[in-house]
Formats: sequence, structure tokens, C-alpha cells
Amino acid sequence: MNKTNKTNKIKNIFFRELENLLNANELDLVEKQKSEDNWRIFVVLICFLGDLINSIYIYLELRNFHVLKEVLFLYSEHLPQYGDVLNAPEFQIQIYQLLIKSTVTTLGLFIFFHAIVYYFFLIKKKFTHHYLMILTFVAGVSTIWFGIRQIFLAPMKSIIIIQGCLYLLAFFILLKLKNNHNEHNDHNLSIT
Repeated sequence: MNKTNKTNKIKNIFFRELENLLNANELDLVEKQKSEDNWRIFVVLICFLGDLINSIYIYLELRNFHVLKEVLFLYSEHLPQYGDVLNAPEFQIQIYQLLIKSTVTTLGLFIFFHAIVYYFFLIKKKFTHHYLMILTFVAGVSTIWFGIRQIFLAPMKSIIIIQGCLYLLAFFILLKLKNNHNEHNDHNLSIT
């Protein structure tokens, strides 16, 4: 009897320790999952901030009525047969209103589409990860390039370089998340 009691005790201890080890791994996985979710939220915030900054910038650039008048005047010089129409104040106001409405609609759809992409990214749909990797890389490089060009033209606009760096930061976070996901899948394959 002593031998079976000792054997049962050893089995109980073994299984208890095995269960503790498995629970520790589960806790590590839960902690890792929380960390990954936080990084996902951070990426979404960076991208959404970029969407808002870009949308506001585009709107502010296009709402300048005097620039539109200058463009229409240049066209009227190159197309003299349409000069009277292009320089008519009523026509310019109508074109301006159309430009503003179409810009606001387009930017609204842009933000709405990206809000849907960000939602699917947060619930871990694979296609959104690839889309955001491309978006953040292209947006980061082009925004930094735009900011560098603005240093000499309009120094205040060169602050956009910060947003470009944030886009690239988001790109590297997405790259790290992808590598972690691939390592996790490789680990699961080796266990089974």
C-alpha cells in the first residue's frame, strides 16, 4: 500500500506541476495577446491620426477660392474661346462649391473606408494587416519626402515629417507583429 500511495502522490505532484506549467504558458500567451492588442490599437491610432491630418490638409489647400480663380484665369488664357465663361463670377462660385462638396464627400468616404479597415484589423483579419503594411510604408516614405520638400517652400508644413516617422513606426510594428505571428505558427507546427 505504501508503494501505491507514494506512486499516486508522485503522479499527483507531477500532474499538478504539469498543470501549473501549462497555466503559466497560458498566462504568457494571454499577456502576449494583450501586448499585441495594445500594439494593434497604437497602429490604428497612428493611421487614423494620419488620415485626419491628411484630410484636413487637403481640405485647407482646396478651400482657397483665390487659387481657384487664378487657375481658371490661366485656363482662360490658354483657351481664349472659353475666357468669358471661365472668368464669370457665377461660374467660378459654382465650380468652387462643387469642388468643396466633392472634396468633403471624397474625404468622408476615405475616412469611412479606413475606419472599416481599422475595425477588421483590430479583430485580426489577415487582409487588413497586409493593406496596412503597404499603406504605412508608402505613406511614411511619401509624407517624409513631402515634408522635406516643404522645408524650403513653407517651413511650417514640414512638421508633417513627424507624421511620416509615425507611419514608418507603425510599419515596423506591423512587421514585428507579422514576425511574431509567423513564429507562433511555426512553434505550433513543431509541437504537433
